[in-house]
Amino acid sequence: MSGLPGAHLLVIGADARLRDPLCAFLRGRGFLVSAARDEAHAGNLLQGLEFDLILCDGDSADAKACLSNIATPVIHLGHRGAKVPDGATFLEKPASAQRIAETVGALLGLGAERPARTGTIVLGRMRFDPESGVLRDGSRHIRLTATEAALLRTLAARPGEPMTREQLVACLGRGATEVKPRAIDVQITRLRRKLEDDPRAPRVLQTIRRAGYALICG
Repeated sequence: MSGLPGAHLLVIGADARLRDPLCAFLRGRGFLVSAARDEAHAGNLLQGLEFDLILCDGDSADAKACLSNIATPVIHLGHRGAKVPDGATFLEKPASAQRIAETVGALLGLGAERPARTGTIVLGRMRFDPESGVLRDGSRHIRLTATEAALLRTLAARPGEPMTREQLVACLGRGATEVKPRAIDVQITRLRRKLEDDPRAPRVLQTIRRAGYALICG
């Protein structure tokens, strides 16, 4: 099973040992995946992004609290006897990544006649469509090169999470002989000129000391 084109998932969970491998598995199935470590992080992502489905670690009270009044489909992962939010689909823990992916596919109607919905990402005053690679400032189209669009799409898949130069090179599918990690800095500088009011004091595409670059949505 591969992910529905444009399907964007939010995975909420405080335990990175469980959350991160699940996110990696789902990305490998073709989904666009964002991860939130707590209620505040999830709330920020929900303000700036649209999601097709939310996966919530039911053992996190904070995660459950931020899902009140959410119309998006929710998969609630929890132990037997856990209280499940109204309308959520319950999966008893431990649940394999394969079973979770199958449940995601069933809820999203993979294989059915269903148009893909692409979430537009808010970047300050701009809007970015990961599916088409189009960046707009109001009605004005901001031209991106193929590499810039791919880099922005990669960072947008993990909003707020820093990625190293090496990770970005790997995600762009380029070998070390084609693109050196330091060349990422050049692309970041060019992107900032298009995204930021003041590229010297970036607010959207930030440098996280000793961790890499992070895209701040909203």
